[in-house]
Amino acid sequence: MSVSTVTNDVESKSPVRNDTSLRSTLPDLLDTNQAAAILNVTPRTVTRMCEQGKLKAVRVMSLWRINRDRLLDFAGLN
Repeated sequence: MSVSTVTNDVESKSPVRNDTSLRSTLPDLLDTNQAAAILNVTPRTVTRMCEQGKLKAVRVMSLWRINRDRLLDFAGLN
């Protein structure tokens, strides 16, 4: 088995895609459901993190929008 075959197997089974792929497939601003899926927490947890200033986010009416790049940095996916 070649090195490239092993690498491809690992990448295909990885629950989180590589950073460049993840950044290119996500919008610049994420909602709480999208952010929660990335962090593997509930949307309410993401809302609390936004309210506490732990995540770079902006509130639009009653909805939070989370900056994609800051979220990935926070999650250590940079």
